[in-house]
Amino acid sequence: MFNLATMAQDESKPATLQNQFEALKQQAGDYQDYEVIKKYTLNQFWQVVQDSVNTLQTRIYNLQIELSDQKAKVDEVNSQLQELKVALEKSEYASSHMNFLGAYIPKNVFITTSAIIIALLLIALSFIGVKFRSNEKVTRRKKQDFEELSEEFEEYRKIVRQREMKIKRELQTANNKLEEQRHKQTAK
Repeated sequence: MFNLATMAQDESKPATLQNQFEALKQQAGDYQDYEVIKKYTLNQFWQVVQDSVNTLQTRIYNLQIELSDQKAKVDEVNSQLQELKVALEKSEYASSHMNFLGAYIPKNVFITTSAIIIALLLIALSFIGVKFRSNEKVTRRKKQDFEELSEEFEEYRKIVRQREMKIKRELQTANNKLEEQRHKQTAK
């Protein structure tokens, strides 16, 4: 029995859709100028294509979930940053010393500490932003890959339908000619 996945692996090539398609064409029988592919072989190839599409859809869905989680985290960090900015603005109007937990701390020490905390938050925000952009690019690329794959598949399906119709027409023409010859022979 013909198996696309094992055949592609036997040729020591990766089991990509392109390699499996080439294997499918090589195993096809010839009928006049056309390649004839058995239905079960075509069905196996279609199942491989469907599995690939399903895998890509699952990956896209997972990336979208991850993207929404990261957006929520960015919003949370932004709100925390806004709160720290408000606290810093209030402290600028305070006197030279602050009462912090019952102890008076010089304003310079408090400002330096706040600046360090904000810098760490900005670094974290930058890191999250970079990750967000990276994941966004990956998502866009995966969507584009999925669209290209869908277009290729649709084009392939159209070609297969056209071939099938041509073969059916030729078969009908051959049957008609055969019937005509039989009638001529019985008429003699």
